[in-house]
Amino acid sequence: MVLDIQPGTLLLPPFRDRVRATPARVSKILPRLGKLPLFDTVLVQNPPGTTFPVRVAQVRLLFQLPSYIAHHPTPLAYVEWFTEFKKTKGPARMYEVQKARQSGKRSAEILPISRILRTCHLIPKWEGDNMDAIPPDKIFDKYDTYYVNDFVDLHSYINL
Repeated sequence: MVLDIQPGTLLLPPFRDRVRATPARVSKILPRLGKLPLFDTVLVQNPPGTTFPVRVAQVRLLFQLPSYIAHHPTPLAYVEWFTEFKKTKGPARMYEVQKARQSGKRSAEILPISRILRTCHLIPKWEGDNMDAIPPDKIFDKYDTYYVNDFVDLHSYINL
């Protein structure tokens, strides 16, 4: 899925952003997919009246319902939520988020893709000096707490 992003400021030009939800390759079933799964993290528009206008989610599935089941004009996304932003006191002052859970399971929701504003970059929060070499597809299995990287591009820096 490709999103055309319209920044909230006149200083930045519009740009294109790609949201991926790709399972791991199963050679006999899906031979053309990459070997590693890709499930992007995104900023989702929060309902009015919430503390922050956006919230982080990880896209697990992009789909559209067949018209004979339900008429929904836009594609849908199944997302797993992270908690609301928490301010940190470190020198970078990046927001911190954790995997949101209810009864021990990840909080999830199906929402229209029109609520997805853009992708976002998360940095795992690790303790101590020992950060083991972890394959990219296992980062979200190993860590529960992340920093939202607002330094990844100018749009993130201005809007977060």
